[in-house]
Amino acid sequence: MKNPVVLIVDDEHANQFLLEGLLNAHGYETLTASDGEECLDILNTTHPDLILLDIMMPRISGVEVLKSVMKSEELQHIPVLMVSAKTTTADIREALEIGAIDYIKKPFNELELLARVKVGIRLKLKEDHLRDMIKQRDDFVKIVSHDLRSPFTAINGFAELMLKADNLTEKQKASLNYIIESVEFSNDYFNRLLSWTMLESEDLSLNLTRKNISEIVDGVFRLFDKKAGEKQIQMVNEVDKHLLCKIDVTFFQQVIANLISNAIKFSNSEGTVKCSSKQSDNLTELIVSDHGIGMPEGTVQEELFRDKFRKSRRGTSGEKGTGIGLSICKKILDAHGFGIRYAPGKNGGSDFIVRLI
Repeated sequence: MKNPVVLIVDDEHANQFLLEGLLNAHGYETLTASDGEECLDILNTTHPDLILLDIMMPRISGVEVLKSVMKSEELQHIPVLMVSAKTTTADIREALEIGAIDYIKKPFNELELLARVKVGIRLKLKEDHLRDMIKQRDDFVKIVSHDLRSPFTAINGFAELMLKADNLTEKQKASLNYIIESVEFSNDYFNRLLSWTMLESEDLSLNLTRKNISEIVDGVFRLFDKKAGEKQIQMVNEVDKHLLCKIDVTFFQQVIANLISNAIKFSNSEGTVKCSSKQSDNLTELIVSDHGIGMPEGTVQEELFRDKFRKSRRGTSGEKGTGIGLSICKKILDAHGFGIRYAPGKNGGSDFIVRLI
């Protein structure tokens, strides 16, 4: 592995010489800058593993340089260790709040300086490794999701075609229905996983158009006709027929689909799943309600939408879930500038309330 590179930024050449000698003797490569402008020029072409940054410098102070580093997506991952002989508590507090990892005072204590440099570089190496692993995970999920979607669609299509045959036994029909249900679940899983990855990577780009929300709900209800029919669940659309909102249809439809799917999953047979709207002053809300088993006792509001995978409960008929649906909903709604919250239903079950405006 190459030796770590440390950028020394100090307007005193004696300090530059001292730090260069000390760091070079312990296996570090060094670059030097005599002021903030020279430091920023170097950072335009070179990304060191750590910056030793003097606070008190002419033209551009170390704090101003630090602000520029932290604002840059390319540079903000470089650990910055502040250095100064005359440092006030306010200077130190400001630097740490902006993003410096630590500070050290002149004259230098050799062991202290080397220890803090070593810790800073170790943290950067671990963060670099973690970012690389996340990128590899995201790339892998996107490839798998894309490549498996086409064969799943083909399997589902062939199974539905075979199901229309006249001479099938009940066992054969049951097997084909099982194939169709399994493919639908797997396809839904990959779609959600792909959306999760896109949202995690902040690659989400919304295509906003003004749409009728009631019509969106009707479309989602049609997707779940079969699933609701199997449990004899009635789906009711009481959304204002004239409610319009600027949304990304694909992503917003997925939010409604996730909420409706959960409502059906946790409803008992012959129950009701309702989608309604409520408007008052400048507030418009979309409510997805069910009269099912509700949330476990002690459920914390924030935990439902946390940005992590969690174990999913089985539905009232043993339905499986992925455990990431509500997290995806929140991320999509956040991207729209909307909000979501949970409330226990008045007659049991759950209400998920989406703030649209």
